[in-house]
Amino acid sequence: MKFRRSALEFLVPRRVGFLSVCRIFTFSCAALLSLVCRCHAAELTDVNGDGQIMVLAFGDSITAGVGSSFGPSDFVETVEGAAISTSYPALLSGLLSVRVANSGIPGEEFTSEGFYRFVDEVRQNAADAVVFLEGANDAVFLVSSNEYQEKLQKLINAMHVLGVQFVALTQTVPCCDHSSLEPFTRDFSSRVRLLGALNDIDVVDVERAWDMRCPDSAQCPLINRPEGLHPNRRGYEFIAQQVAEGFGFEVSVETPTPTPSQEGENSESMSS
Repeated sequence: MKFRRSALEFLVPRRVGFLSVCRIFTFSCAALLSLVCRCHAAELTDVNGDGQIMVLAFGDSITAGVGSSFGPSDFVETVEGAAISTSYPALLSGLLSVRVANSGIPGEEFTSEGFYRFVDEVRQNAADAVVFLEGANDAVFLVSSNEYQEKLQKLINAMHVLGVQFVALTQTVPCCDHSSLEPFTRDFSSRVRLLGALNDIDVVDVERAWDMRCPDSAQCPLINRPEGLHPNRRGYEFIAQQVAEGFGFEVSVETPTPTPSQEGENSESMSS
């Protein structure tokens, strides 16, 4: 499949700065790179002045909520079908009390389809902030981490030009039937952290939080097993909580259920 060339391809890498979920400063001395983390909350603001705050959640089937109908005790070999109302963006909307549009497309690779639709999605949704989580399908198709990093840098450049806050999430941790993808997703996550350092952007480190919650990934209660790629209901709640806490919101143990209006907004965003 061929994809049209995007304006992103003509952007030159440059440094950008935003209020950080986890502000990472880079200090270089010869070949040594030291990363120092100073954690404080990012602020959700009405960047475009339209009188409301809109967050765009961009990604693939994990953003679309595939697998969220199952619980930790379910035996799940395959998952299919998006579940917008129980996806992490819908849960995040309830936690933040702001609109969160769901722009997750199951099966999409970031380095091909996702890269080319990104700017249009940001503009069409009049987004003030973008939460980015994509790369699982790139791992399936063995996309190199260098290509992943190069194209993610171009997205960061575009967000700087548009004045939109960019929040990058590291990957969830695959296991079981998809354990072979783990080296790729971990490499993608390391590139996200690196770009966070180089560009001083917002990073929510889902992977590290996931590792802390699940030291034995094969027994992780956050992911559908033995399918091992898509989070279950508890896993999506976990992702939403990590992002909300990154924005400085205190999260209760039980994740609020999205209101009917929030579910409708997310469904409309998915179909656009």
